[in-house]
Amino acid sequence: MLEALAGLRKRYKTQKLNRTLRKRIGILNTDIEKYALQLTNQQWHAVCNGMQRQPNIPKTWNILRHLLDARTSKTTQQRNIQKLLHQTQAADKQLLSNLVDKYLGDQVTQPQMPYTGQDNASLDAPITLAEMQATVDLKQKTRNGSGLQ
Repeated sequence: MLEALAGLRKRYKTQKLNRTLRKRIGILNTDIEKYALQLTNQQWHAVCNGMQRQPNIPKTWNILRHLLDARTSKTTQQRNIQKLLHQTQAADKQLLSNLVDKYLGDQVTQPQMPYTGQDNASLDAPITLAEMQATVDLKQKTRNGSGLQ
């Protein structure tokens, strides 16, 4: 879609008075926006499904802290969580269970969209040992903040 938009914009530079070209660019922009929103929702649901019923991993707590108040520092968020723990009437396990139920849920909320593309035998083939070894070697050659050595 982005390539099509770039092509239309390139044509628009030479044909500024072409009304249908402007309309096609507008339609393509709205399509791109809808697709980006759909991808964002899918990614958010994938993150939520990955954290589902796993309150003890750091990623879950970081997102919970951010959901409580995104504008404050980590120390302020910890203070707010401590206040919440002291002010609540429920036991610690009950509070944790309530937070998990509220923010993580226990069921998948949105099923994944079915694959609508053509079958690709090379992609559907099982992962080979050589591919696995190449991936492991690639990961060992990387460093923080840089690409390959």
